[in-house]
Amino acid sequence: MDRLWSDPTDRLLVVLALIALAVFVGWYSLSAALAMLRIPLTGDPMPYFFASVWIPASSSTALVLLLGLGIQKHRPGPQGLFLGFVILELLASAIGIGVGSWFYWSLRSGPGPLIEMAQVLAGLGAVVVAAHAVAVFLLLLLVLLGRTPAPPSPGILPPPAPPSS
Repeated sequence: MDRLWSDPTDRLLVVLALIALAVFVGWYSLSAALAMLRIPLTGDPMPYFFASVWIPASSSTALVLLLGLGIQKHRPGPQGLFLGFVILELLASAIGIGVGSWFYWSLRSGPGPLIEMAQVLAGLGAVVVAAHAVAVFLLLLLVLLGRTPAPPSPGILPPPAPPSS
């Protein structure tokens, strides 16, 4: 790992991304196992439903933000573009978590309130999709507009060696 990522910040980014990826894949594996094996949820299922919203949303947002930070570190682009990407990604994640939590909370009170709020939830879901799409587009622009850092100047060069005959 030292040869690939010699900078401690790069190693930290990789470790954090691997942790977020493990949480993301682990939660989906658990959810798929519960669905495929038809394992019943004992007790109140609401904590599982809320975790089904919070865990995938937060870990995928962490992965995308770490990817953006790595790109900004190695191919620095305009700071405003990077700031816009971070704000849009966090905004989309927060709205998405709020919409998902609101949806599961309304399930608890029966189908009546859910039907009344369906149009609002669908509209907010569309806002989340649009904000994620714009954030990914800004990330793409960040990659395309980023510049490769210049190699460090060699400083004072040693005198050339005498020619050997």
